[in-house]
Amino acid sequence: MASRTCYYCSHHNTGADARCAHCGAPLSGQAEATEAAPTAERPAPTAEVPAPHRMRPADMAKDLSGAVTRELAAPLGRIRTLTDRRYPRRHWVAVAAGIAGLLVCGMLVGSRFAMTPPTAAAGVATASLPEPLRAASCQRYKAAEPSERCVLAAGDALLSGISGRRDLIFHVRAVAPTELAETVAQWRGSARAIVADGEIFAAIGPAATVLYADSAKGIRLETTAFEAESSARSFLNRSGLLR
Repeated sequence: MASRTCYYCSHHNTGADARCAHCGAPLSGQAEATEAAPTAERPAPTAEVPAPHRMRPADMAKDLSGAVTRELAAPLGRIRTLTDRRYPRRHWVAVAAGIAGLLVCGMLVGSRFAMTPPTAAAGVATASLPEPLRAASCQRYKAAEPSERCVLAAGDALLSGISGRRDLIFHVRAVAPTELAETVAQWRGSARAIVADGEIFAAIGPAATVLYADSAKGIRLETTAFEAESSARSFLNRSGLLR
């Protein structure tokens, strides 16, 4: 039911009376329905929540590439700063001199390692041979051993009439006393003929080769085959190996 409030005494009047039941003042014609029949309350307006922003894959890739570019650009920028910096002339002269010095040192080290180191055979064994055998052309034979392979030309006077006009090849090697003793023992057991057996051991091998060892100098020598045992004996006598 509608109620009307008196303008003068604020009394709430019900019904259709034209005057206030309390003070008799005339009532206004507008009914107030809020007291008798309150209307349903409207919900208070809420703030609109924005929808979450979703980044597209293309935008994510673009942002990632930009971050990577910035990370890479930082050290490059520092390098560019160093290269763009102006240095005095003496600085560049010092840099050039240092580079040249490094190159020279590298070349010297490389040439040193490239050169064949002298072997014990070249420094000891070959030098210990008698003078007639030093005319032979010798080269390093085995890298891991102090040995040399020597060639005596067929036209050498030492080989006159005993080599069949062929070059004579012999191997000379510096060895330890124990190894030399073992070698001599093997030669002694297989030799065709023993020419000397003491500090100097000389024998003719089964194939008319010369087997020679000098325990005092620590060297051993072995030749290729001669045409006959007599030729091998002549070589021993002419060469000075028997002293």
